[in-house]
Amino acid sequence: MKNEDVGSELALTETLMKKHQDLIEQLGDFRQSLDQLRVQGTTISEYPETDANKIFSRLDGLDIRYDKLIESTDALGNDLEGIMQLQRRLGGLQRDLKAIEAKVEHLDKEADEINEKKPDVVEVIEPERAKLKEL
Repeated sequence: MKNEDVGSELALTETLMKKHQDLIEQLGDFRQSLDQLRVQGTTISEYPETDANKIFSRLDGLDIRYDKLIESTDALGNDLEGIMQLQRRLGGLQRDLKAIEAKVEHLDKEADEINEKKPDVVEVIEPERAKLKEL
């Protein structure tokens, strides 16, 4: 994954985190609506012509669905935060890798220069260069 890819993926994840936060706020509003429905359901159930069991059964069903939605939303939030942390780490690792590659290139050039100036040390430098390239 390239540095640019990490940046765009991080931006996408941040957008998803914002949408997730907005969803959490909407779920809070939905919870208030459910609470209001429960109050209204309790009031309505006091009338003899209503089926209180059916009203409370539906309200309980809504509560269960709401709780499941909250659980899955919490899990999603944790996943998104974990993804963002991993993307940041990956970006850092990629920067470190580029710095190491630049250092290896520099050492490789130095080895070439030394080999040209002092051919008698080629036997020492080349095995070390080979070890470096194996990494």
